[in-house]
Amino acid sequence: MESFDKLKFENLMSAGVAFHNKRNFNEALKSTLAAYEMSSPNTSEEGRAARDSAANYDRIGESFSASLYAYIAFDIHSEILKQLESPTREAYRERSASAFYVGSICLRQAISQSHTKNTASDTALDFLTISRSDIKEAKPLAAGINKYVDQYEINGLRRNSIAETLYGSKIKGFKLGMLAVGLSCMSESPRLDPRDENMTIFNRFKSKTKAFMGGSAAVALSVLNIRRSDTLNQLSFKAADKIL
Repeated sequence: MESFDKLKFENLMSAGVAFHNKRNFNEALKSTLAAYEMSSPNTSEEGRAARDSAANYDRIGESFSASLYAYIAFDIHSEILKQLESPTREAYRERSASAFYVGSICLRQAISQSHTKNTASDTALDFLTISRSDIKEAKPLAAGINKYVDQYEINGLRRNSIAETLYGSKIKGFKLGMLAVGLSCMSESPRLDPRDENMTIFNRFKSKTKAFMGGSAAVALSVLNIRRSDTLNQLSFKAADKIL
């Protein structure tokens, strides 16, 4: 059996991220699927590659494949976490990220299907809740600033807020949106565990701006959704679809 080439795997994953950031999602998908195919079964690497493939499928509009690979990633990272006698920060963060993608893809499906609670919206709320819960478990296991703030938390707050506002607790949705705004200045901070150690100052600023705008949009959505009005309800769902 051919041994796992960790360097080749990481190079493929890095290429996938680079293509994704350039919005070349088809090329990104080729890289992440190649990484997935070369991974050993039921490993964290296989789960990571499945998750990134789900994100790329989602971006090109192939919702079935996006959902399939997101669930594969979640199942792998969930099983790894369950098998650990002492769960690690990394294990919690990996499952959190995979749960986030399942929840996000289901949230997009829910918004496109109906303006009332449905199976997809219930699943979105469940998995986005798991994602936040895992980050809460991960933070105390970290050192320094990561004990209080996690980049994955910042990334997920906007969609957690949207899901709660539309299908759960509007008050909770508002609070999560406000938290997203508050933490936006920390997005991709070098004080946090870096996803990209070579990220430029300009790209760090773009990340903070994106986090701030996303959080602000989520807050605006929650305010828009407070009043019971068919017109405002229709408008809030159209807005939610734009800011996902």
